[in-house]
Amino acid sequence: MNPTKKRWLRFPAEVDQDFLNAVIQDNIDYTFKIASSQQELFQAFHLLYKEYRKAGYVTDKPRQILFNQYHLLPETTVFIAKKDGEVLSTASIVYDSTEAGLPMDCLYRHELDALRKRNRRILEISSLASEKSLTGIHVATNFTRLVFLYSIFQKVNDICIMVNPRHVEYYARYFPFTVFGEEKFYPKVNAPAVALRVDVDEVRAFFERTRMIYTLGHQVFRYYLSVKIAINYNIFESIASTCPPCMPSTLLDAASIHRMLSDEPEVLQGLPKRVRRHLMDCYPGLML
Repeated sequence: MNPTKKRWLRFPAEVDQDFLNAVIQDNIDYTFKIASSQQELFQAFHLLYKEYRKAGYVTDKPRQILFNQYHLLPETTVFIAKKDGEVLSTASIVYDSTEAGLPMDCLYRHELDALRKRNRRILEISSLASEKSLTGIHVATNFTRLVFLYSIFQKVNDICIMVNPRHVEYYARYFPFTVFGEEKFYPKVNAPAVALRVDVDEVRAFFERTRMIYTLGHQVFRYYLSVKIAINYNIFESIASTCPPCMPSTLLDAASIHRMLSDEPEVLQGLPKRVRRHLMDCYPGLML
């Protein structure tokens, strides 16, 4: 991998200050942030359902929300892009754990275990969805780019993602992802999948060598403002600092999880015992 040749790294060196001042005074078109309320969380789940239903990946659901067992974990971080109060893009970061593993384990357990045996810490970017008819590819790409940059500054060695084969070229072109696992059929969405991976240590080493790690946060903030996108402070702080942030606090509780699982019995039925125990430890009063 040669990060210097990757297009995702090329932020403008300088953005005209007068233009930035005009943008700040004008209305911001979009806000990129980490979901900070249950309402935002469920709007993200609704968007995920709409886009996956449109693509034919899932069947009709009465509550029109889509989530999995990993969204119940306190450590999982859900990102959203909002405009006029509506969530138009979402993505989730799932951290590897002995209790739950990663969503990709269903197809790529062997490949992930090879990393685990080397004591490498892994996160997976999953549950991506964008209402492209409203946002366009420009906003969706900038949103995914920001989630990726945030991931680089977490306490991990590898970033993994599972995508449809037709999206492999996109992730290889705009991000430093390389193929990590061969194409396999994913029954859950009735479609093929390919595993991709980024070696975070290599990317961070590149940042250190070029001293970009000390200016990246500033560049990112100015770039997004120049395209009329505001970055919430909890994301910007992670990218601007060399110290990884603390995990966000959970937005769910025992009552909300009970309601979610009562409407999605297949998620409840698919919970391994170790995950059930972990969730009950995390949420006082939860009985599974």
